[in-house]
Amino acid sequence: ADAYSRPAQPHGFDFGLAAPGVARVGVPLPDQLNFFGNGDYAKAFADAASHARSLGLDVVEVDIGPLLETARLLYGGPWVAERYQAIRDFIDAQPDALFPATREITLQGAKPLAADAFAAQYQLKALQKEAARIWQQVDVLITPTVPTHPSIDEMLAEPIARNTELGEYTNYMNLLDCAAVAVPSGFVRDLPFGVTLVAPAHQDVPLLHLAHRWQQALQGRAATLGASNWT
Repeated sequence: ADAYSRPAQPHGFDFGLAAPGVARVGVPLPDQLNFFGNGDYAKAFADAASHARSLGLDVVEVDIGPLLETARLLYGGPWVAERYQAIRDFIDAQPDALFPATREITLQGAKPLAADAFAAQYQLKALQKEAARIWQQVDVLITPTVPTHPSIDEMLAEPIARNTELGEYTNYMNLLDCAAVAVPSGFVRDLPFGVTLVAPAHQDVPLLHLAHRWQQALQGRAATLGASNWT
């Protein structure tokens, strides 16, 4: 019943069930992998790429520049106006009721002009065309789900900056109409580490097939190693 809903389209090639060596999996170029100084996460992502190869996936490096540029539009552009509109009556009447960082971000949405929204739409349209080239090179993309794991003190000290970092590889998703699923990929210092499998819209079924294969193999690896915490 939602006005924005749409029928699912046929997904075509099911890369999640493809034979070894057939499905092409992209990982970001080395200089596009930003872990904000977290070397443990960098190693964990390298291990995840090796895990992908062990599944018989053809792993190749791709330029995800258009995705990263789009991610910056989410809060740096007029789209935050939609967040403001969602709670407009409440925040205008009771701004002090909101968490300070939430209030600061949301009230930015009251500032853009309609002309700013159109300018950003034109920019997004150009980025969508650039991003489409990625799917001509690979069937699915693997990125870190988050690039690092800040402490509570770090988050409280600079909540907006830390949240921006956490969205490095996810903030472009809705703007570029992507489908995605996050999957576990081991542990970093007793905290779970995961990666996100990304594809164009309507690729939900292949993504879930691949996610299932990914986790089944990970559990098998844990059993072989005798490391119960991997599961």
